[in-house]
Amino acid sequence: VMVEIRWLYRRDEVSGAMKKKLNRADSNELEEVFETDIVELVSAETILSPLRLHDVATLSTGPSTIAGMPCIHYHCSRFWSLGRRSFVPSGSADGRLLRGRKYSAHKAALSKLQQIPPSPAKSTASAKKQRKQPEKAPQGTIQSVAISDRSRKKAKTEEQPIILHKTRVSCSDPFHVDVSAMKSFYKEVDVIPPFDSYDHRFSTRGCSKLERGQWKVKLGDTVTITYEDDAGDSSATHFPFVVRWAPAEIISIYRVHKTKESCARLREELSVGNTQQGNNAGEVMVEIRWLYRRDEVSGAMKKKLNRADSNELEEVFETDIVELVSAETILSPLRLHDVATLSTGPSTIAGMPCIHYHCSRFWSLGRRSFVPSGSADGRLLRGRKYSAHKAALSKL
Repeated sequence: VMVEIRWLYRRDEVSGAMKKKLNRADSNELEEVFETDIVELVSAETILSPLRLHDVATLSTGPSTIAGMPCIHYHCSRFWSLGRRSFVPSGSADGRLLRGRKYSAHKAALSKLQQIPPSPAKSTASAKKQRKQPEKAPQGTIQSVAISDRSRKKAKTEEQPIILHKTRVSCSDPFHVDVSAMKSFYKEVDVIPPFDSYDHRFSTRGCSKLERGQWKVKLGDTVTITYEDDAGDSSATHFPFVVRWAPAEIISIYRVHKTKESCARLREELSVGNTQQGNNAGEVMVEIRWLYRRDEVSGAMKKKLNRADSNELEEVFETDIVELVSAETILSPLRLHDVATLSTGPSTIAGMPCIHYHCSRFWSLGRRSFVPSGSADGRLLRGRKYSAHKAALSKL
């Protein structure tokens, strides 16, 4: 028996969460946990005991055991998104069950359940789908359980990010067309950089003259990606851009077609030698593997860069965290080096900022620890291990 679970994170597992010391003089104060968008499949054998979530920070009374099992109580009223790397509005506690189903890999099966309506006090006239409320569990949520300490891998959802600054992208001929999945896969995507997203201290003359096809982002390339900014986060990294960004590796590039017929037609045309230059049907999506900075890895030793040595590079880590985003979120190239110092390297490429990082370690969210990474030459194949499109990439 397998169960699909959504992890709840403690404070010390969320980078940047304000560390709060519980007031031991007030024994009713609850430890806080956060809802997340991190879903994983585990064996039902890993379930340990029930736990209860409360939307208030203090609890006057509550069972410490249920039928002899330990029952742990937590305060939970916030949602931390790994996809956006920030806190996002969580909604009410009543909606927690439906929020969790948004990230399931089995939405079609779950849709067969009787629909659950919102509670009468919170229903709205504009709601189109009413969902029937299941039998009420005792205080807390019956879906909350304690799980033995296993990996917490990021779910590969098809949810698309909010695009702040558009990049013009296009693809040429695909190397593989999957008619059943209605997807065509590409080795590269042509990008005209979003020079309006670059800091004013960077010259945009070179990049404004770039024409389609002059910057090709290929499988295995490392790039900067923009993602939704959290207005309340003053620590967000912007420079050398005017938007929030993070480093990532390109794992796969594809388009989703509207119908199987159009997908089959594309495959047939390719088989007889017809090219698809300029074919822009369907948005270009990229599967990326995030690279994490030191302050994003809980427990990573904080290292202060030696400013006296201007050649010392900031360190990032490979991860096993893969996500699907629009190709419109690509900002600029970046370079990874397996040495900590760099004597020379371009700061711009055709007017685009080019950031350099030292990368020689692998941080696994699944194991929640550093693991052997192998050589830099093997990075491309390491990334493909975590792709949702291994079958398509095996055609290369």
